[in-house]
Amino acid sequence: MQEWNQTEWGTTRCGSFRAKFVIESVEALRERYQNILGSQLLVFSEFPHEFIPSLLSKERDNIIVNLFDHNSVDMKYNEFFKNYLTEFCNSNQISLSFKTFWISTIYHIDDLDFNPNEWVPKNKALFLDKTSQTKVR
Repeated sequence: MQEWNQTEWGTTRCGSFRAKFVIESVEALRERYQNILGSQLLVFSEFPHEFIPSLLSKERDNIIVNLFDHNSVDMKYNEFFKNYLTEFCNSNQISLSFKTFWISTIYHIDDLDFNPNEWVPKNKALFLDKTSQTKVR
């Protein structure tokens, strides 16, 4: 995940407290999946483009469901990820489609008074100002 990488200034994106919180949260989620749903939660430490190809199959329609966020790091990686997997699937004759969900706010992306692909408020005050009249679906 991008959160574990170092920034261009050599600092980490994720400190020890956040890392501990994430690890404990994933362990608790894995246990709940097992106990309540009888299901397994797959957890990988590699980048998605490194392990997802091993989960794809020619025998079924494969779909990648991902979350869309408007920050430069995620947008750059998501574009790379989609291109990488598309190329991998095309060269291996594997069926693949993508389904992306907007999760950045409680507002539906189509209800915003601005296009997040063109402009994103730089701070919370600007965001609140632009969404003050927006209704939540």
